Amino acid sequence: MDAFDTDSTHLLATTETHDTVGCARIMPSGQIGRMAVRMERRGQGIGSLLLDAAIAEAKRQNFSRIFLHAQCHAESFYAQFGFHRVGDIFCEAGIEHIAMIFRE
Repeated sequence: MDAFDTDSTHLLATTETHDTVGCARIMPSGQIGRMAVRMERRGQGIGSLLLDAAIAEAKRQNFSRIFLHAQCHAESFYAQFGFHRVGDIFCEAGIEHIAMIFRE
C-alpha cells in the first residue's frame, strides 16, 4: 500500500471461485503499475488480459497519456501492447526499469 492507492483504479483478475490471481492499478497520472500475476498462474494469459483491461480503463477515463515503468526483463511484453521505451534505464525499488509510453 502507498499514498496513491486510495485515488487509483484497481483491477483484479479472479478465478471462477473468486480466488485472486493477478492485479494492476491505474494511478491518477495515467500510470499503469503494480501489475502482478501469481507465480503458479503465469503463462496462462492473465497478464495480457489485465494489461488489456488496464489500457481500456485508462482510455475510458480519458487519460491524455498512458505510461508505465517496466522491469527491464518485461519490456518486450509491454511492447506487444503498444508501449514504447522512453529514456534510459533507472533503478526503482532496487530493480532496473525503463519508462514506456502507450501509443496506438
